Amino acid sequence: MRPVFIARTSLRAMWFSLMLVFYAACSSAHISTPTVENVASSNTAATQPAAPTGLPSAILPSTPTMISMLATATQTSTVTELTGLIAYVDDRPAGNKEIYIMQADGSRQTNLTNNLAEDQGPAWSLDGTRIAFTSLRDGTPDLYVMNADGSNVQRLTSGWRIYRTPTWSPDGNRIAFQGSVQDNSDIYVFDLKTMEITRLTTDPAIDGDSNFSPDGNQIAFASNRNGGSSEFDIFVMNADGSGLRRLTDTAGADYEPAWSPDGMVIAYTCSPPHGEVICLMKPDGSDKVQLIDTEDNILDGADPAWSPNGTWLAFTSTREGASAIFAITVDGSKTIRLTALSFEIGRYQPAWQPQLGP
Repeated sequence: MRPVFIARTSLRAMWFSLMLVFYAACSSAHISTPTVENVASSNTAATQPAAPTGLPSAILPSTPTMISMLATATQTSTVTELTGLIAYVDDRPAGNKEIYIMQADGSRQTNLTNNLAEDQGPAWSLDGTRIAFTSLRDGTPDLYVMNADGSNVQRLTSGWRIYRTPTWSPDGNRIAFQGSVQDNSDIYVFDLKTMEITRLTTDPAIDGDSNFSPDGNQIAFASNRNGGSSEFDIFVMNADGSGLRRLTDTAGADYEPAWSPDGMVIAYTCSPPHGEVICLMKPDGSDKVQLIDTEDNILDGADPAWSPNGTWLAFTSTREGASAIFAITVDGSKTIRLTALSFEIGRYQPAWQPQLGP
């Protein structure tokens, strides 16, 4: 069984590098480079966005295995039962990654893509009617969208190398993604109205894991631009690529940022001395807390995805021996495994469907 996640940050950096090499090999040398608008050069000149306030003060855990309770991490104070749909990636032994959906309680698992090529990185539009994803079905890792039932698949890019999970703007008009042209991984935005692509970052380091804020004004992302190859930190910038700010500064890896529905909290995957866990912080980088405890060499939590009401986080973990999808309350008091354990099938990259209707 090939590993789904890598617990050590040095190995994670190696995974990023191998991913770049693999996708470069998938792209034909005769494919023309897409034309993009470059706005990243204005990053340093713009005014930095003001960070939201309202998250109650929290105290950092005294030990890396201590669960930090955050009972009122969002404006919603009452924890509800699991509702709605969750999209995720199902990785079979043959390496055929498919996008599935299931009820939030883990029932009614349904394959949406049914394609022999690799499909992954599901991301819901805010209205919950469409899913963006990446696929190798046409020879290169490009960006696609489909209806929530898997119908009407549309290819948006051609000849790109797109990695990880894309993210929708709240108005549904733009999709940010981690892409590579000429072997440099940066953040780009695809405009669904004009069908144009804008490049937001130009740093020679790896920039990825982009995630729009709920108001659409900012994008959080991960980058190793200020550290070694395995030292990723969380950054935030305006949606046009300006106003770059660094939110974390650790010796390990911080990545996969995910804004809470009310914009008051950013969940992300962090690397304490042992393993990887889910952490929370304010959007200005303050009041960092560790949500899930971990044991030595065990990947205890990654791929955080918020429930529509902000009281749960879905995540991926090997805490019970195999890669499965779990859900945890934001105060850390209750954890539920949503998918069956299997040493032959990896399940990861959960994405919770936004609330439909009023």
